[in-house]
Amino acid sequence: MLSKDNLRGRFVLLHFWQPNPQYNGLADLPSLKAVANQFGKDDRFAMISLCQVNDPAVALRIIKDCGLSWANVVLRDLALDPMAIDYNSSPTPKSFLIGPDGTLIARDLKGTEVEKAVSAALGAK
Repeated sequence: MLSKDNLRGRFVLLHFWQPNPQYNGLADLPSLKAVANQFGKDDRFAMISLCQVNDPAVALRIIKDCGLSWANVVLRDLALDPMAIDYNSSPTPKSFLIGPDGTLIARDLKGTEVEKAVSAALGAK
């Protein structure tokens, strides 16, 4: 179960995306999968994708088809959703890395920037 309590004290990668006919909204999929493969089992790290879509069935289909193995959340009302507002998540895709103390380490990450930021934060070589 996803909660603030089980994220406290961990590095957290938040990845905002929206479905798009060209690439299902996951232009950063290779980098996200690389991060999940390299750091997904590290207890110091959590990864959450936040899909901004009106129809959750669309998000669920893409999540399944793309094999997203990490936590996924559907944000249905972008104009009112606190996460989307707080992180100024549009336009997507966009990722944010948050430190164990809750401070924002990196913002607006895309592509290989995601891998580099997570690797640097976790001290990987």
